[in-house]
Amino acid sequence: MLVGASKNSKVHYPLSPIKIKADSPSPHIFIFMFDAARNSILNKETAPNITHFSKDALNFQNHISGGDATRFGIFSFFYGLNATYWFNFLHAAKEPVFFQVLKEKQYHIKIISSTNTQWPEFKQTVYSGVNDSIVDNFEGEPYQKDAQSSAQFIEWIAKADSSKPLFSFVFLDAPHGYSYPKSYDKFKPNAGNGGLNYLTIKRKNSEKFKNSYKNAIYYDDKLFGDMLDAIKKKGLYKDAIILFSSDHGEEFFEYGFFGHNSAFSKAQINSPFILKLPDTPHKIIHKMTSHLDFPATILTLLGLENPPSDYSCGNNLLDKNYQRAYCYVAKWNKNAIVTKQGTYIYSNLPNEIFNHEVRDTETYHLLKEKSKKPINTILTEILTQNSQFLK
Repeated sequence: MLVGASKNSKVHYPLSPIKIKADSPSPHIFIFMFDAARNSILNKETAPNITHFSKDALNFQNHISGGDATRFGIFSFFYGLNATYWFNFLHAAKEPVFFQVLKEKQYHIKIISSTNTQWPEFKQTVYSGVNDSIVDNFEGEPYQKDAQSSAQFIEWIAKADSSKPLFSFVFLDAPHGYSYPKSYDKFKPNAGNGGLNYLTIKRKNSEKFKNSYKNAIYYDDKLFGDMLDAIKKKGLYKDAIILFSSDHGEEFFEYGFFGHNSAFSKAQINSPFILKLPDTPHKIIHKMTSHLDFPATILTLLGLENPPSDYSCGNNLLDKNYQRAYCYVAKWNKNAIVTKQGTYIYSNLPNEIFNHEVRDTETYHLLKEKSKKPINTILTEILTQNSQFLK
């Protein structure tokens, strides 16, 4: 159940018809995501190509996904809405304003996904207006599907008519299942390639699984490098908007939990967000940011005149006055409000939303003292957010 609205409420989104400035820019946009890529794991050893790319980009180090699982992470990213809206938008089959604007500006759109977009139900939600642009029929192990996905992108970009604006979203899956070819068995000792059995994972042997995960990151990083090279070969790199991110992170008991969809710890919700813009110098940014800010940021650059509040719970990251006091993160049965002072976790049940647990945001230690006054103020704001796009 949604916090603040019935899941059967009708969608009212956007709040006003979209308006795009005449003669607004239409740069090429290339977005790459790895499933379960944890921000803190990315460095020159595990991800040399991503690390090198970050030197050309804005690198948001304290970026928080809108969910700790794929469904909610990608939903929050493309819609810019709290992920508790998922059920309403699934029922309505309502596409994001993001893709409405791309189509209005006549972008050539390509969605390449190593995972089937029928489940989670992205064909009925995020991609509901661009289903004809999806390629997701790959076969084999996750790393093999990723290789096919990257090859698909490279072929597409080579043949694409770049006199027209191009948009692509490439989603690679190998880190989710710790899948990689034998030739990428770099980090040892490890638990092997794929075939993940959660029943065998304990805190004492978690480092082996973490090394398998790092091998999968290392492999997909190579594919990422290949795709960047294809963009450069086409002569599009300099003037394009290019983003690397992930749907959520992955934990190996550093905060007491394993995997994802099990906690709101930094390991599970701190996603990379590395954004290259034309003529924007490299900068490392430490202020708190959110997946919810992505649509407002890109759509403002594309000339959307509507204020973000017409279609999003987020704001433009490039606004000189940008500041975020908290991030809202959702999962199936619980939600979290992440602040510098603490992470407040509460149930989706309306009669329990003011009964919450508080954890230290950095350590995820459970705090005995509960400060309800500030969080109740934010909860009131979230209740409004979670109903403003429904009627």
